[in-house]
Amino acid sequence: YITQMIKFSIFSKASSYEKEKKYESAAASFAKYQKEFKNDKLADTALYNAAQNYFKIGKVSNAVSHLELLRESYPDSKLQVDALAQLAETHEAMANFPEAAQSYKMFGYRFTNDKRAPFALYNAATLYHGLKDYEQTEKVIANFKKIFPNHELAAKSEYLLSDVYIQQRNFKEAAKSFTKLSKTEAPNSDASIAAKVNRAEALWLSGDKAQAINEFQKFADYFASESSLAAIESRRKVAKYLFESMKMEVTRFERTRFENGATVERDILSKQKMLEKLASNFERIINVGSLE
Repeated sequence: YITQMIKFSIFSKASSYEKEKKYESAAASFAKYQKEFKNDKLADTALYNAAQNYFKIGKVSNAVSHLELLRESYPDSKLQVDALAQLAETHEAMANFPEAAQSYKMFGYRFTNDKRAPFALYNAATLYHGLKDYEQTEKVIANFKKIFPNHELAAKSEYLLSDVYIQQRNFKEAAKSFTKLSKTEAPNSDASIAAKVNRAEALWLSGDKAQAINEFQKFADYFASESSLAAIESRRKVAKYLFESMKMEVTRFERTRFENGATVERDILSKQKMLEKLASNFERIINVGSLE
């Protein structure tokens, strides 16, 4: 009975301090309650309340330590969901990005039915990507796609994944990823065209230059008649790789020699066609790059 009275007194006093806006005293009293009665049914609530009051007076580190204690000590608490969400957001705001990524990831995996879960996993992937932890980025995105395959962030997560492949110099997988993106975006939208251009670039970097050139040629025709400035980055890439392909053509042109008298006429005609092709490609490059 005496213990119950003490519990009631401390918790009530803490609540009174909170109502009176004496937040530091309230936080200290709630923390005291949890410390003295760790196994009480209100211990997790006391920790959570302590953290909220520390937030109110700007003692963020104290608030975070109490939320961490709640997360570690009371894994079955109903307050875990809000505590973990708050931890993730606070770590991110404090630029504690590794801790923020870990907290977002834990939230997304544990509370899949919460509407915040897909955003938490996407945030985790974004933070890992920013930290250049590409292995974790790839794992989180893979799980995101399994858990939330139809979510609005699915396409954005695929963009992250494609960049991970680029950073890892896994250009073939990057090309596959960009292909998926081109099919999810609206046809002929800037996003769809950008995905296709990026796919062509990945093919080029993977060594499949013949296929890449073929695709870049198609984009050259598209951009020649497209006046939108929104796809400026795509235009730049198309012009760049068309120029690279033209340099290859110039090299082949220069290597053509008239050494066999029997084939001089044929070789001259061949060179003439090559010159015409070079002129045509150069004109395409000018047209593509004219709005940059």
